[in-house]
Amino acid sequence: MSWQLARRRQGRVEVALGPVVGRLLAHRRPSDTLAALAALDLFRGSPRTDLDRLARDADLIDVASGDVIDVAGSRARQLIGVVAGQVWAVSADGDRAVLGPGEQFGAAELLAGYPHARTYVAAAPARIVVVFGPAFCAVADTRPPMPSHPRALSGPITEPLVSASAY
Repeated sequence: MSWQLARRRQGRVEVALGPVVGRLLAHRRPSDTLAALAALDLFRGSPRTDLDRLARDADLIDVASGDVIDVAGSRARQLIGVVAGQVWAVSADGDRAVLGPGEQFGAAELLAGYPHARTYVAAAPARIVVVFGPAFCAVADTRPPMPSHPRALSGPITEPLVSASAY
């Protein structure tokens, strides 16, 4: 995909997605990506056809502790879900919220066209699933409207950014 900059290194693919630098799992099975998507709270109970469409434009990436995944103020280009490990969501005033397996960020920003309000940093080695933004929006356009979530872009993270019941 054009949004990925990849190069071969020691038999693996290294990938950069905007500010994300991690290791793309080059020999992953499509079922791994499908399972990672199905485990996200946002997609729990989604039809298999939607997950199949998303999986075609998704990648599993391993990120190291301290890797910056996305930066506050940057335009959302992908939906990112935490598969394993933890990710910090850091606000402008330095407050940190922890996102764990099953949680995601980027959906509200993609759908609303807003930039990220927080910087996302791997708190420890983590595996994330990255879905190309236009692919997510195309699937979201075929589903019932997602409820607006006024705290998705500003308040502390205490609830899902987009209701999982919308899927």
